[in-house]
Amino acid sequence: MNVNYYAVNKVLGGRMVHLAQQPQFGHFNLLRTTGDLLGQKELMFHRSQIPTKFSIEDDRKIAEAFESVRDGYAPERVLWDEKLSAKFVERTNQLALRAPLAVLNRRLMNIRKNPKRYAGHGIFLSESDPSKVDPKPSVVWQYAHAIEFALVRIKIRYGASIDDILLDPVLVSEYEQLARKIAKNLTSVQLRLGALYIRKTRHIDAKEESLFEKLDTSRADAAFQSIGTIDRVKPADAPPSEGIIQVLDQKRYLYVSKNANLRLVVEQFVKGPTLSTLANHFWEPDPSTISIRMLPGEEFEGVTMNRWQKKLIQVHDPIFNWPLHRDAA
Repeated sequence: MNVNYYAVNKVLGGRMVHLAQQPQFGHFNLLRTTGDLLGQKELMFHRSQIPTKFSIEDDRKIAEAFESVRDGYAPERVLWDEKLSAKFVERTNQLALRAPLAVLNRRLMNIRKNPKRYAGHGIFLSESDPSKVDPKPSVVWQYAHAIEFALVRIKIRYGASIDDILLDPVLVSEYEQLARKIAKNLTSVQLRLGALYIRKTRHIDAKEESLFEKLDTSRADAAFQSIGTIDRVKPADAPPSEGIIQVLDQKRYLYVSKNANLRLVVEQFVKGPTLSTLANHFWEPDPSTISIRMLPGEEFEGVTMNRWQKKLIQVHDPIFNWPLHRDAA
């Protein structure tokens, strides 16, 4: 007898969800596939605990609340400014609109991203004050890997985007705790701006698409210099200058990233707690099999290291890198 598992699942109230990529199995692929499945389950449960129905009048109160506390700053500032977020939620409560900060932040971003739709209801967010300049997304280079590893762990567990993480106090707290296992001294603002930097540098603009597709990663890979396995590498083997680092477990790419100081990031892999934070039920890192390769310089064959970084991440799909995304067609 054949069993229609889809029909049974539907009767039991299950639902089908789209995974970002086709499931794969074997070695590291099992980690990602299982993580995607568990992440969808946990994210759906997490979101099911949060009320999601808002009326136009509720959205009007959200816009009014933010306008009254923003002090000229852009709405996106709530992604990293805890003080502004606290003032925002306090004001919404005063307007008799009570909801978790994660929900209020999401509704605010929805209003910001859909101005024409809300304008039809008389709901507006004013222009930001040009004199109020927010800091640009940035990363403390010595700990760029810590920020990315923590983000990826949250993504695997919950299926969350970087905006999901930064908008939700529960998720952002978990992200910061993970990152601080390596980067103990970074502030919340540094960690959140670092997350925004990762989001920015894992994005391919439509205008650079044609140039991006022409890059030959085989030529770049051939130019990388191996400095040995982690159990034998010395930080002094790496120059204190810009370049791209590749970390591989035998032939499987674990991490690829441009860094402003290759020596500092190598030191973190050799002497810091980096490897222990990567361990999980699927994989225990072995310093004798994990090697480090470098491509020093600001450019390679006339192309910036930022662009090479993106291309190498796309081609090698390292397990601990945040994935690339493109502009919607």
